Amino acid sequence: MTIFLHIGRGKTGTTSIQTFLEANGPALAERGIVTPTTLARRNHRRLTMYALNDDVVDNLRRAKRMTTPQSVQRFRERLAESFVAEAKTWQPDQAIVMTSEQMTRLRTAEEIARLKGLLDLAGHGDIRVIVYLRRQDLAQVSTYSQLVKGGSSAPFQPAPPGEGTSQLFYDAFLAPWADVFGTRAIVVRPFESCSLKNGDAIDDFMSVVGLDDLTGLVRPPRGNASLDVYTLEFLRRLNPQLPRWLENNKQDRSRDALIAVLESISDGPKLRMSPEATERFMAPFRAGNALVARTYLGQDELFREGFSDEPPVEPGLPAEAALRIVRALFTRAIVPALELDDIISVTARLWNNSTPPQNPA
Repeated sequence: MTIFLHIGRGKTGTTSIQTFLEANGPALAERGIVTPTTLARRNHRRLTMYALNDDVVDNLRRAKRMTTPQSVQRFRERLAESFVAEAKTWQPDQAIVMTSEQMTRLRTAEEIARLKGLLDLAGHGDIRVIVYLRRQDLAQVSTYSQLVKGGSSAPFQPAPPGEGTSQLFYDAFLAPWADVFGTRAIVVRPFESCSLKNGDAIDDFMSVVGLDDLTGLVRPPRGNASLDVYTLEFLRRLNPQLPRWLENNKQDRSRDALIAVLESISDGPKLRMSPEATERFMAPFRAGNALVARTYLGQDELFREGFSDEPPVEPGLPAEAALRIVRALFTRAIVPALELDDIISVTARLWNNSTPPQNPA
């Protein structure tokens, strides 16, 4: 029995992989690939909730009211019991797949060792840690988009090395995982079309876990789509009016409907740094990338795709783009729940002139 622990990272096809595994659960089980049910649906975020140190109260624990060491310990005990019970049903010839990009929040050897301790309760079995790495400049842009989706209103500005980019030093990020699981257990996959099997994240991931023939399996629609520069800027400016967390410590789910509409109409240019800015941004990461390539892939370069020579795409929101977004929200019945007048007032401040757009009735 082999346990494949897929730790992401974010914006590397993780949602598509998780959706594929869930949609094809019974069919994959017949082919010897099992996804546990005790670790949460689709995204096995309970692994992270289990392994984080006692004093960490992130959005995962906060959503489940796990705000004290005592509540964390009770959760660990319950999860370990149910995990062991499920593990007893696994067969020696099966591949067990666990997946959650939230596991990249585990920063210390102590937390990662706590995770391994839980997995070891499954009994005999090898563990392989799968991680997809995206070139740092592209990862920085994707991370910014995710932060805005999560509620951030900060404008885009590539962070200098060490300021919000520590996890982009992939050699340092992988070091505690290799210390706990062993270097040979780490499976590094560069997230770029020329490196993925068939240029596809799902095909590539399934080949890693031992299944090359996906005939007859369902291909779900692509999930967690990136926002273009217009919808991204619209959401950024709206975020202060629509906080992610309510006063009763619950998440505001009206944001989900809003973001779904923005993703569906997001067909404009994507945020992109200039070639010069990309070169400057990537310089501090080159040595670490070469070390990762040699250590985990046995090659000289981690990423093979070159920088884009296209002009940069800066954040912005022309009046016509803002009106298009508001109309889409209105026609899909999202605006009434979000108070149309407030949204129009916010969008009126998003371009140089300050004349509010007309109510798109």
